[in-house]
Amino acid sequence: MYDEMREFVIGALEEMSFPTDDLADDSLLGPDDLGMDSLAFAEVIVQVEERYDVRFGQDEAGGPTDISLASFVERLVKSVEIAKAEAA
Repeated sequence: MYDEMREFVIGALEEMSFPTDDLADDSLLGPDDLGMDSLAFAEVIVQVEERYDVRFGQDEAGGPTDISLASFVERLVKSVEIAKAEAA
């Protein structure tokens, strides 16, 4: 699921006009690097919720600042897996 989620997140970032050509797993997403702020993170999380038909708690998916693409994707994958398990 990691690869699928990674591609989804990159697609969402592209739709929001963030530069993704040089985006690597260790690229930091926060305001000082890629330029994501808390609103951009929230938008990606909402898109993940809609795509995977899950709802995250306030702290489940994490927040912005100095998080790498890989860490953000791993956190989203874990949150989706937990949400689906709880719904079953």
